[in-house]
Amino acid sequence: MVMPQHFFCSELSREDDEKLYGTAPSADAWLLLEYDKTWGRKALDDSDLNDAIKSYLSSFLKRTPAIRLLFIKREQAKSARLSFFIARCRETRPQLYRFALDSYEQLLEIDILALVEGRSVAGAEEINQPLFLICAHGSHDRCCAKYGLPIYRALKGTSSGEVWQASHVGGDRFAANMICFPHAIFYGRVSETDAQRIIAEYHKQQIYLKNYRGRGCFAKPLQAAEFFARSETGLTGIGDLCLLDSLDLDDRTWQVRFKAGSNGDTHEVTVVKTESAFRNFTSCRETEEKSVEQYLLERYRVVPSNGDTQCR
Repeated sequence: MVMPQHFFCSELSREDDEKLYGTAPSADAWLLLEYDKTWGRKALDDSDLNDAIKSYLSSFLKRTPAIRLLFIKREQAKSARLSFFIARCRETRPQLYRFALDSYEQLLEIDILALVEGRSVAGAEEINQPLFLICAHGSHDRCCAKYGLPIYRALKGTSSGEVWQASHVGGDRFAANMICFPHAIFYGRVSETDAQRIIAEYHKQQIYLKNYRGRGCFAKPLQAAEFFARSETGLTGIGDLCLLDSLDLDDRTWQVRFKAGSNGDTHEVTVVKTESAFRNFTSCRETEEKSVEQYLLERYRVVPSNGDTQCR
C-alpha cells in the first residue's frame, strides 16, 4: 500500500470501515486537571509544572495503572481557581468530584487514592452535572486538532453541561473523540450533529449507539459484547443492562452475560477477537502499517429469567 506523503489516520480508518466498538480505554478512575497553557505531545511531561508535581503525578500513575490522567482546558475567561476533577467510573453509581485549586501545589495535599476508593476527602465537591470532553490534542496527533477542535468550539457555549478540550484520550484514528463523565462513555468519529445528540441522550441516561466506542468501566471484549447485546435488543438506557459475569473461553474468545433490568432476562454474548484484514497507519505519526484488533459476534442468545441471577 503506497501512501501519500501526508495523510490523516482517522480518514484511513473510516475508509476501511474500522469498527468503533470495543476500542475505549478502560480505567477505574480519571483525573482531569485544568491546564490552560499549550500542551506538548506528552501533556504532563512537556508541561511547565514544577518537578515535584510532575514526579508526584507520574509516580502515582505508575503505582495505580487503573487510574488515568488527562489535561483539560476551555477557551473562555479563566476563573479565579483551577479545576481538578476526579471521576469514579463504576458501572453503577459513578461519581464525579471537583477540587478548586489556588495553585497546582495543592495537588500534593489531595489523597487521590482515598477518594477513588470511596473514602471522603476534604475539599472534594461532588458534581451532579455531566462533564463532556472532546479530544483536541493536536500536538499528539493532527487528527485531534482537525476534527476535535471544531466540535469543541461548536459545543462550548452549550448550557447542557460543561464542555472541555481534553488531551490524548486514546484512539487518534477515531477523531473526533468524545467522553461523557462520570460514566466514562466513549464515542468516536463524532460530528457536530452527533455531539449534540450524544449530549441530549446522555442527559436522558441513554447511549447513542451510532458512534459508540464503549464504556471505560469494561475491558474491551466486554465493551464489544455490550454493544452487540444493545444492538440485538435495542436497549440503549445506560441502566438497561448490567454485567453478570464473563468467561474467557480461550485467549481470543469470551462469553459475557448481561442482565436486563426490565424483565431480568440474561443476554449471553460470545465474542471473538480477530485481526483486521486491512493494514493501516493507526496514528498520523506512524511510519508502518498495522492490522488492528476487531471483535466479531459469534453467538447471541437470551435466557429467560429464573430469578436467581445477580449483577456483580
